[in-house]
Amino acid sequence: MSDPDRQPPAESIATQLLRLVEAVGAPLAELGRRWMMWAEDNQETIQGILAGVVAFKVWVIDDIAAEDGSELRAAVFDPEILRTVTRHGWYPTANMSAGWVAYLAGELEDPDEERVASAHQVFINTFREDADTIEQRLVTQFPDRAQVISEAFAAHRQDKFGLSIPVFLAQADGIAWARLGTTLFSSQTIQEAAGLASEVKEGILRELFLGLMWEDWPAALSVGKRSENFSGLNRHQVMHGEVSDYGTEVNSLQAMALLNFCSFMLARP
Repeated sequence: MSDPDRQPPAESIATQLLRLVEAVGAPLAELGRRWMMWAEDNQETIQGILAGVVAFKVWVIDDIAAEDGSELRAAVFDPEILRTVTRHGWYPTANMSAGWVAYLAGELEDPDEERVASAHQVFINTFREDADTIEQRLVTQFPDRAQVISEAFAAHRQDKFGLSIPVFLAQADGIAWARLGTTLFSSQTIQEAAGLASEVKEGILRELFLGLMWEDWPAALSVGKRSENFSGLNRHQVMHGEVSDYGTEVNSLQAMALLNFCSFMLARP
């Protein structure tokens, strides 16, 4: 005969844990299944996130006060990410997020030609859409250059790219000359970049400057360093009349991108 006051033996810790696992196991399995389905349908999104996390080492957002009082935003990139983008002729805007630029850099190097073309299109669309804003900021920030800058943008809008490109490049160089006392595109400037960097605002902008100044920067390659099949936008080829077929919209947008990049990279303290 059983004792009604007798309590059943307490479950062991192991048994309690087993019951807990049984209780949550099925929901977790279902969660895992749904996650795998989502990951399968969103591979590009995940790849973009991973590119930003893996390839991008350090990024810091800083507010840069322009001469007109507006605030620009820039990001410190791993130099190789910045150089990958410039190798393909592009320069990030001041408000592009670091992770986004890192992702685009990866796409530009992808063996899939469609992915490369898509990344180029992102930059093309960005500068097509931002051209008016860039012009307005430049003429305000550099009033002594306002007329020639406006004329270059007018030429660009009229599809006179053979006229806009030399002016965009010359004004980028002029901004560097006024700020650093030297041309932007010379091999000597690149070799002396570490010393010149002291003239650039410490922190983010200085890192951007050092990232740009590398010996294989396509825009600054001298005739002896360019390969026979070189096809990028090159300041020496344009300004010294080495080529005459440079007048394309993409080249004009890339020259505009460089001018814009220099305007905030070399902003005065």
